[in-house]
Amino acid sequence: MRRRLARLTLATLAVLAAGCASAPDWERAGAQRVGDADLAAVYGGGPDGRSASGRGRRWSGSVTAVAAPRPALPHGRLQLPAVSPDGNRVACLTQGGDAARPESLLTGRNLVGTALRVRAIDVEGDGTPIASGGVCWPAWSPDGNTLYFIEYDEQLGCTLGVHDAASGTTRRKGVGLQRMFSPAPRPGGGTKVVAVSAYGNVPDDALVFLIDVDRGVAEPGPPPSSASASAQVAPVWLNPQTLLYVELGSDAGHASLRQWRVGSDTTDRVADLGGALTVYDAPALLAGIGAPLSPGRDRLALYRPDRNRTELIPLDRGPVRPLTAGSQSGAWWDTRWWALATADGTELVSTITPDRGPGDRGDRLSLLPGRWAPVWVQPTADTDGKSMLLVGPGATPDTLSLMQLWLVVKGE
Repeated sequence: MRRRLARLTLATLAVLAAGCASAPDWERAGAQRVGDADLAAVYGGGPDGRSASGRGRRWSGSVTAVAAPRPALPHGRLQLPAVSPDGNRVACLTQGGDAARPESLLTGRNLVGTALRVRAIDVEGDGTPIASGGVCWPAWSPDGNTLYFIEYDEQLGCTLGVHDAASGTTRRKGVGLQRMFSPAPRPGGGTKVVAVSAYGNVPDDALVFLIDVDRGVAEPGPPPSSASASAQVAPVWLNPQTLLYVELGSDAGHASLRQWRVGSDTTDRVADLGGALTVYDAPALLAGIGAPLSPGRDRLALYRPDRNRTELIPLDRGPVRPLTAGSQSGAWWDTRWWALATADGTELVSTITPDRGPGDRGDRLSLLPGRWAPVWVQPTADTDGKSMLLVGPGATPDTLSLMQLWLVVKGE
């Protein structure tokens, strides 16, 4: 009898353990429902992939948005937190003195009070201090193993900070560049390379350089496309050998998105950007867009401060998809949907079906009311149970609220 009871007890424990292990992430997080919508109107009519306009739908279902708060984050009011690719850690700037201004991200001035900390998403507190002053531009490597940042020091000058997440060690690399901004770590294995925009005295002279991290050497990046070209800003790696960046013209209206293959002495124009962009707009182009490339790596998202909206730019020279006015931040949910942040709330907006005229809001799904900026989307193609992290105003000016949101799909 005892052996039988022991077997039954072990079997019961095994069933309970399996049940706990299989509980969805949103249930373990205690997420609460915040909204739902018709699946067929949002996901293109279901598995047949038909038009999201409602014609020819073969099935329907529901999408329920559930959300759970995470511990508040410290906030230096200069840049949004940088979330690691796996969504488990976050790098935050804090401010201990007079608040730095946006131009400090270009010039390095007035950054004495800024510090950098790293914290797990679900842990209370400010996290582990990484650098104590003069810090800006935190950027995770694509594999999440390294956190890079720019640091200004009276003795060392401008350096590239390299923090190893596994060992907790931090190094500074002086590479001879007086001012650096917009670091972009290269994807893929092999030599660690970080693309940066850098200049000596005048921001308008900024060019893209490639920093070999281990050697501590900076080498010239893409050549200027013409004699009238001005600053090169906002570098983004398309793949380990191809770099995208914005080139500004000496005259307003001559900005373009360009592509350069490492080692080539020529560049290709991907899109004319027009407008009135200047080098002082550079920090804003990707300020609210942590991962600008679409999952299919065929479109790039940029915020246009001169137009106060985000634009999705096809890399095949197709038409640009402008998003709603005031859409300063957002993230790719998948290849077809963009998580759009507005003053009223966050919603998914179709990047395929355009708005169909005045008053038509196109195909979209409301997710979360209030002022929330998406800072990370789970990198999976499976919609059911996929999540995103969003930040919003905190209880004090030097904190941010953090929310995790999941979409739960149910077919009928």
